[in-house]
Amino acid sequence: MSDIEPASVIEFLYICGKLKGTQRAGWVDRNVKLLESASDHMYGMEIIGFLVPPAADRDKVIEVARVQDVAEALVGDMTLFCGVSKEKKQRRKEGEMKRIGCRLRESLIGDEMINRWSEYEDGTAA
Repeated sequence: MSDIEPASVIEFLYICGKLKGTQRAGWVDRNVKLLESASDHMYGMEIIGFLVPPAADRDKVIEVARVQDVAEALVGDMTLFCGVSKEKKQRRKEGEMKRIGCRLRESLIGDEMINRWSEYEDGTAA
């Protein structure tokens, strides 16, 4: 990580930290009292990744789980019922992921993060 600008690292960590307060829209829509944050969800997905059979690419599964909702720190969590089309949601999230990734590109971490996110969104992460 030493070849990434410190300001980029701080910005990335700040963005990811916002996920702790980003409530999952599906829970809010259904008036669930104990809400799960986007960060809670990502952590749960990452833990589930450890249960993937050893023959699969477990590391890749965990990497995808880590990044799949990072953009929600900036665009919020959107369900199919929030009035935003799937295409518009995809464009907004893609734009933010590219912006975040550009700040981390100096060490190729940004490219790797965008690639994992794209694989998740395209359904090609296997």
